[in-house]
Amino acid sequence: IRNQTPDRRRIVISEDGGQSWSTPYFQEELIDPFVNGDLIRYTSVLDGFDKSRLLFSIAAHPTSRQNLTIFLSYDEGATWPVSKVINPGPSGYSSLTVLGDGTIGCFYENGEYEGYQLYFARVSLDWLTDGADSYTMPTADAERPVEDFQVEILPNPADSLFQLVFDLKEKMAIRATLLNEDGLAIKNIIDEKLSAGRHALAIDVSTLPSGAYFITMEVNGILTARKVLVLR
Repeated sequence: IRNQTPDRRRIVISEDGGQSWSTPYFQEELIDPFVNGDLIRYTSVLDGFDKSRLLFSIAAHPTSRQNLTIFLSYDEGATWPVSKVINPGPSGYSSLTVLGDGTIGCFYENGEYEGYQLYFARVSLDWLTDGADSYTMPTADAERPVEDFQVEILPNPADSLFQLVFDLKEKMAIRATLLNEDGLAIKNIIDEKLSAGRHALAIDVSTLPSGAYFITMEVNGILTARKVLVLR
């Protein structure tokens, strides 16, 4: 949220669809001179992409509206390790979009010549990360993970134990990981080849605090994810 007492952006989180919100806290990486910015999802593993990514744009200067910057997060906004300046000069409000080819569009106020003129910048993920990351469309199989691979998590919510239940039509390589709500891996569930048939994997969560978690499963290179709740 916009912060009227600079110089950092304030963050609030909802885990129930907006019914309630966490206490605001300052995000150290996101410099904010009290100006409107924009936060959007760029990619998600739930849609078959290789990584989940968030984008944030703002005039990243502690006291004045200048230095328009795009930030990139790989852990659902917990950290923002990548950033690139779009316009180092006077800059105001900004808005982000993802174009059909995966390039990133930024519509923003630019005050280089007079007042705030409206500019549109188009950049790539490769440019934003200095070649460290690039946009890849999901494969046809990755767009239909549920059609090709069915998985149940029982019970959900649970207080101490989940069962990960799924059927394999043939021998396949399976990798499953339990993540916390920040997207950090906290338990490796399995990483091996399993034979065809029905499988039930037990996941012990008895030592974990109540909250939301995610289970990611990679089956023969196809990645899916499920949200699970630990409630006591």
